[in-house]
Amino acid sequence: MVQIKNIRTDIAKYEYFSVIKGVKNLKLVILTVSYPIKKEVFLNYEIPYLVQYFDRIEIIPTGICKNNAVNEVYLDRKVTVRWDLSKKIHRKFVLNLQPLLNLLQEFIQELFYCKTPMSIVKLVYRLTKSLSIYFALKEGYNPEDRIIFYSYWLNSSAIALSLLHHYPKWYRIARAHGSDVFHEHAKGGYNPFLKFMIQNLDMVFPVSNVGKEYLIKHYGHTEKIIVQRLGSLSHEHISRHSNDGVFRIVSCSSLKPLKRVDRIVRALRFFNVPVEWVHFGDGPLRRKIEKLAFKLLKTRQNVKWQFMGNVDNSYIHSYYRNNPVDVFVNVSLSEGVPVSIMEAISYGIPVVAPPVGGIPEIVTQQTGRLIDDPDNPWLLKEFLEEVGKQFSSIESRKKVKEFWQNNYNASSNYESFARKLIELFGGEK
Repeated sequence: MVQIKNIRTDIAKYEYFSVIKGVKNLKLVILTVSYPIKKEVFLNYEIPYLVQYFDRIEIIPTGICKNNAVNEVYLDRKVTVRWDLSKKIHRKFVLNLQPLLNLLQEFIQELFYCKTPMSIVKLVYRLTKSLSIYFALKEGYNPEDRIIFYSYWLNSSAIALSLLHHYPKWYRIARAHGSDVFHEHAKGGYNPFLKFMIQNLDMVFPVSNVGKEYLIKHYGHTEKIIVQRLGSLSHEHISRHSNDGVFRIVSCSSLKPLKRVDRIVRALRFFNVPVEWVHFGDGPLRRKIEKLAFKLLKTRQNVKWQFMGNVDNSYIHSYYRNNPVDVFVNVSLSEGVPVSIMEAISYGIPVVAPPVGGIPEIVTQQTGRLIDDPDNPWLLKEFLEEVGKQFSSIESRKKVKEFWQNNYNASSNYESFARKLIELFGGEK
């Protein structure tokens, strides 16, 4: 359960929050998949900065329509969740000729890129879902109101916003992460309507330089694609390394094929020293990976492991503050710039991860090491041990945290993002 009401208090513990004047009568509408229930939980970091600039913020979860799993308490009096529009999105699809015609030509062109049955299903789903969102927004908002519509992903919500180009007082933007950008790592090997979105949205904000370069290379429109990084909360702590002879590893991700967490299990077989691995996150492969761990590691008396499942983000922060961590590991097939890595380096914890997506922008010589072949379990084990030893001193961990401070601090990054929105759309800077 997401406790939205506590986020502003949590931030106040770490940093001074100045109230900055925004633009009068300017509303921000954020389209998510399932936040504030789950999924985009890191919006908890971003929204407290956005409320300083906008008269109203409304959140529309487009992937769910039931609110019984979240407390009806909000971060700020300015913030509400539009469950009424979420329910409209999930109603029976209503055919409307004009928006359908706007997408029909694009739909036919996109069919040529569909190489698998999964990609065709995805294309049809995006078409119908985006039209449902389009109708809900059209019915739910006054075209005379000044509104910035903000899709957290380049998905059906962003397609719907791309159809709303005929309302001059509405501005349409989207973030772009990893799985919603790179075709080769998307489900079905394909992200539908990317060209249409890049052409018709007012601005697109990739979270990484590599995401920006990918979109510009394939779709152009350099002028409307600007990097705006994510960030994690500031704090004073630096995690300590182990000094009792046990090597401690942490990972944090969903348990699905893209994340390849089974590679960590296979690497643990090669450790000869006492080692403990803790994984935060859940998913459809949990039972399978747990069975694999038991099968491969049950006779290894030096290896201990624990699957923590989905826990509140505050628990992970508490774990980093109160437990030694020698190295954080990510072995994903595709990423944007993972907030889980941002949080680890904010505690000075070094990282081993593959050079995919925006990871090379955050895992550098100052923060850890990139591994080209995490499929090689012995090599992964060697990298983990080497990085753990290299970053065992407090001085090296301070440098890791310094990199985070300069690049992925929520205070500076989300403040910059909020100011950019006001600046781009004619408000006070």
